[in-house]
Order: sequence, then C-alpha cells, then structure tokens
Amino acid sequence: MAPDILQSLPTGTTLYDSAEAVARQTLRRLDRTGQPPSTTGSVDVVLSGRHGNLPASAHAYPVGRALAAAARVPRDILISAATHAPVNAPAL
Repeated sequence: MAPDILQSLPTGTTLYDSAEAVARQTLRRLDRTGQPPSTTGSVDVVLSGRHGNLPASAHAYPVGRALAAAARVPRDILISAATHAPVNAPAL
C-alpha cells in the first residue's frame, strides 16, 4: 500500500510505518522471556478489537504466508521483516 499512498503525496515525502517499531519491540520482549527459541506459540488476529482472520494481503510476505499456513516462522525472517527502512516517495 505504501507505494500507492506515496503517489498521492508530494515528491520527497517519507512515509513512516510503525510496524517496524512494533516488530522490533516484540523481538526484544521475546528475547527477555528466557524461553528457548524452539518454544512454539500462537497468533491471534485482532481487527478493531474483534477477532478476525489474517488479511489476504499478508500472503504477499514470507512472514504472512508462514503465519497463514500455521507454520513456524524462522527468527531470521522475523528479524528481516522488522528491519526494513522507511519507504520514500519516488522522484518524478
């Protein structure tokens, strides 16, 4: 969605996504639990305070596909997904 949003904004505009900060904080908190990395967990999708389904758009990303398949998401994929740089508006 970011490229579509940026097309309607002035050139040079930077769009910041809070998902990166949330993902990094989640990884920090997981590291502090002291549980071994092999521990399994679950994912609950909450949309506007109600339980929901993983959006179809999530399938465009490796992490989304793994979560949709109820597969284990390797730590390196989580870290990669959490460290993307902000998206910048294309120069016209």
